[in-house]
Amino acid sequence: MADRFRGRVRIIHLTRHPVTTRCSWLTHAAFQSPILPHIPEKILLSPFDEGIRFTEYQQTWATLSPFEKCLFYWSEVHAFALDLQSRLDVPWLRLRYEDLFDSDGLERLVDFLELPHRAGIFSQRTALVDNHRFLSNVWQDWQVIDKHPRVTAIAQQLGYNLVGIKEAALRRRYLASPGLTAEGFFTPVRFNPTGG
Repeated sequence: MADRFRGRVRIIHLTRHPVTTRCSWLTHAAFQSPILPHIPEKILLSPFDEGIRFTEYQQTWATLSPFEKCLFYWSEVHAFALDLQSRLDVPWLRLRYEDLFDSDGLERLVDFLELPHRAGIFSQRTALVDNHRFLSNVWQDWQVIDKHPRVTAIAQQLGYNLVGIKEAALRRRYLASPGLTAEGFFTPVRFNPTGG
């Protein structure tokens, strides 16, 4: 498709920290047994799908936790993007989600898209909008990521630090707690995995 639209294609590779990504996906029941038996499990990708890079996960797929399956998915998506970037000769912007609103990421995005810098765009980046906040009943120590060296290698290649992640902050944002009211599910939050 890039060849077909050569000269008109720009690719934005939006990344997000693997630990917070997996936390978010778990709130949407990714790779978890469904509540009702007639509902299929939400599988985003599996190591048995065509074109998968990390086929070694086939051997252990049945024993992996939902957290680890989310890490597999995260690494597959970003390995694909990194490979695509190396093969295509098109304008490419890799942008970290964490920088989009808290750093120069929004400016870089606007410049990349060759859009005018309008005050309205930049004034909105401090507005917190989280109208569909979900929490998870599933939790696993995020440090299990260390058992997946290919995932950690991609994370490092994308500039993510796997040290200094605050477990308490992750739990506050993503883990359901007993007695939580409906209001607690919809409290706007911007989350930085290494900040509080």
